[in-house]
Amino acid sequence: MQFTRDAPVNVVEYFNANWHPIHEEWVLGLKAQCGSFLNKTNNRSECINAKLKQVISRNSSLEEFGENFFIALTALRKGVDQKAAAMIHKTPVRPWNNGSPESNYTTLLTPYAVNYIVQQLQRSKAITHIVSEEGKYYIQAEKMETVTVSSCSCIFTCPCDYRAGVRLL
Repeated sequence: MQFTRDAPVNVVEYFNANWHPIHEEWVLGLKAQCGSFLNKTNNRSECINAKLKQVISRNSSLEEFGENFFIALTALRKGVDQKAAAMIHKTPVRPWNNGSPESNYTTLLTPYAVNYIVQQLQRSKAITHIVSEEGKYYIQAEKMETVTVSSCSCIFTCPCDYRAGVRLL
């Protein structure tokens, strides 16, 4: 790697001691999977900014800004509350038999989370072969995958918060 070849030894040692152990927190490819609910864009921030611009004029005084900011904030909160209430009060269509894993998950999780769980359950049904060897599991489904009790290559696995269990691919 060019960094280890070109950087001074003390810089490489500092990097290896302080930054490399937490690389999942700052490496963009790994960071994007953590805590962002699979969304790697800034669309939410841009949407809020656009709504604030609708209410707050560019050259407003501090007093006008404060009043209009709290008006916009109240409207945004009411919109979130309305969506949450609609999600709770709507009765979802459950095409699964009562007592099935899919049905059980729908009573515990949001529809967003259930969709991902159901996808993983469907993929688990495609597994044709599992071999355990030295703490690793080799799973044959669409392609051969290697998982351990603490790591997996699926998009749900994030080194910063995943510590136990085998994830099916």
